[in-house]
Amino acid sequence: MTALLLQETLPTGVNYTRPIVVLFVPYLIQLDAIFKKTPASTLQHYFSWILIQNYAENLAGPYKQPWLAFQSVLPEYFLTDKLERWESYVSIVNSNLDHLIGYYFIRETFKGNSRKEVMAMINNIISTYEENFKSTAWLDKVTRDAAIKKLKATTKVIGYSTHSPDDTSKSVDTFYKGYSIAATDFFANQVQHSIWSSTYSFSQVNLPVDREGMNSLITVVNSNNHLGMSKINMPAGTLQNLFFHLGNPEYLNYANTGFIGGHEIGWWTEAPELAFTEKAQCFVGQYGNFTIKGPDNKDYNVNGEITLSENLSHNSGIKISFHAWQSHFKSDPHSKKYDSLASFLIFFISHRNHVPHADAKGVEKYTVEQSFFIAYGRQWCGKRTPELAVRLLHLDVHSPDSVRINGPVQNSPDSQRPSTALLEVS
Repeated sequence: MTALLLQETLPTGVNYTRPIVVLFVPYLIQLDAIFKKTPASTLQHYFSWILIQNYAENLAGPYKQPWLAFQSVLPEYFLTDKLERWESYVSIVNSNLDHLIGYYFIRETFKGNSRKEVMAMINNIISTYEENFKSTAWLDKVTRDAAIKKLKATTKVIGYSTHSPDDTSKSVDTFYKGYSIAATDFFANQVQHSIWSSTYSFSQVNLPVDREGMNSLITVVNSNNHLGMSKINMPAGTLQNLFFHLGNPEYLNYANTGFIGGHEIGWWTEAPELAFTEKAQCFVGQYGNFTIKGPDNKDYNVNGEITLSENLSHNSGIKISFHAWQSHFKSDPHSKKYDSLASFLIFFISHRNHVPHADAKGVEKYTVEQSFFIAYGRQWCGKRTPELAVRLLHLDVHSPDSVRINGPVQNSPDSQRPSTALLEVS
């Protein structure tokens, strides 16, 4: 039954005969058993419900009232945050026309040598990881060699895709060929986009895996590491101030963009996996002891288990990005690019807009090393209602913002030296 479903899903003219990689075989076996014993009418109702879930938000107000009524009785942590109408439409346009919006976005916000500078930084991060692997005692030689090989094979997609489409207008126009938009029919446009995107996806099934394509929206602030393909995606939306700017001294860019790129690439044989798991339990316990205040003024603990992966990435990222920057800084400590404290003062005070140096009075007391960790912490400064903060403890694989700052900095020997010691963020 499952094979029949896959076969019927393929569009007319698409003939796929290659093997399919199945990661969870027991799931498909049990799913097949459910299909066989479930009445066809029940399956039809189920698929109709899936269709309603996917398209209800695109209906006019009166037509989606039953859907809204259903959502109102769901447990709070299943509900999605409501957006203003204009926010919803901006999000939809950005998602449906990502490469078209991105074409104009990178010309306004990701100019000059930005891509080249970020690429050089990520290459330095990877080289620093390689050196770190060589000195990691609990890695055996087989695992260490394989990890270094995987590091060197990492694909870096920085800012935007360089093909299919690339950053030219002709390539973008070709990419969206066959996708039509009506000026007065919003719902039909959403259906049309689903058809077009599905057709495009299925047209790729017989082609080699696209390792150079961007797996994120170009304008979004959300980098990711695709471990299955050893690929780092850093969209142009992420590479803006506060995270990156060509005018920043390097320690600022390393503390922010370098940290983002410093994700640990894990590949372990059985022996080091046991050592890794044992060491990881320390992080589970440590982060499980961090707390936030709820709306009832009670303390709520962070879930060290569901946040483990991100916590490990934060700790390794800040370590590697600091060491990568230090290798540059020590090679030329008097360079304006590496040690421009005036640039840091402007950045620290203004957030996004440059202000006169006089407004930065008092910040000059910090060392360049301290400035690195302050810049790291500053990217996670934020404010949430206590209700949302507690809700996210059950949903978010990321620790609360204050914990994302204090956890890695507490664990960093580099931040604990006399010249870099900092206060905790509350």
